[in-house]
Amino acid sequence: MHALTAENGHTIADSKGFLVLELLASTIGKDTFHKALQTIGNEYSHRGLRWDQFLQALETAHGSSLQWFYEQWFNRTGAPAWETAWQQQGSELLLTITQTDSLYRLPLEVMVTYGNGDHSLQRVDITARRQELKLPVTAKVTGVKTDPYFKVIHWDEELTPKAKAMSKLQRVLQLRIAQKPEEAEKLALSYLAAGFPEDPYGVEFSLLYAVARLKAVKGEEDAALMYFQKALQCSSRSGDLLAYTYYRIAQIAKRKKDDDLLQWACSHAVKADELNMGKDGMKELVSRLL
Repeated sequence: MHALTAENGHTIADSKGFLVLELLASTIGKDTFHKALQTIGNEYSHRGLRWDQFLQALETAHGSSLQWFYEQWFNRTGAPAWETAWQQQGSELLLTITQTDSLYRLPLEVMVTYGNGDHSLQRVDITARRQELKLPVTAKVTGVKTDPYFKVIHWDEELTPKAKAMSKLQRVLQLRIAQKPEEAEKLALSYLAAGFPEDPYGVEFSLLYAVARLKAVKGEEDAALMYFQKALQCSSRSGDLLAYTYYRIAQIAKRKKDDDLLQWACSHAVKADELNMGKDGMKELVSRLL
């Protein structure tokens, strides 16, 4: 995790920020957290408040020090990482959680899966670099997952490769958010020029989409159309962006009065959205466009 700057502050606040505030609410209790926010609203709504006043108000509502929480989540960069190992001995599960980066105090949930398909969710508190625990189990254990619902922000063993691969896209988006479109486009094009011999997460597709959007904003519709179409040629494509790629092509086609391209793009936008559980509401968007 990079240091907080004007370029990445928005991205961090909208991702890590909300996850940490949710964890803080769980730590002090949701009712206490909500009452503290009401008090803050009543007291500071007309004059504003500083960050230290916000933290002090939460600590006052909690009734005891939260400096350990503030120090590990607000005063340093990064996120925790851990490895989980386990073995079953009769009615006990011997669980070892090892923190592989900075040391954190972590309230975690552990999901135990049994051979008969049942599950049990147990809470553990981690305070050491390597912590060994014994958990009661009721049947043959076939799997163990630490923090299965991602309630504690961390570097997940399964998600880390994707996060690192997508970091190129995030750097481009940070520049765009910072209102530096020329720098964003230049960086994206440099990544694309370097090539993607292996791209299981669709980074090339997402970068091409980003460049197309930057071109479209500048009014360079021919260039935008070319990059949208190049994105569609990628072997690995993001399901979250695919429908919108077709939709953006449809918008350009409508302005160009290219009816064949318009119909083709609209049809594929709807199909891509259906494959993505209709998350983008393409049927309605396309109907308006047509």
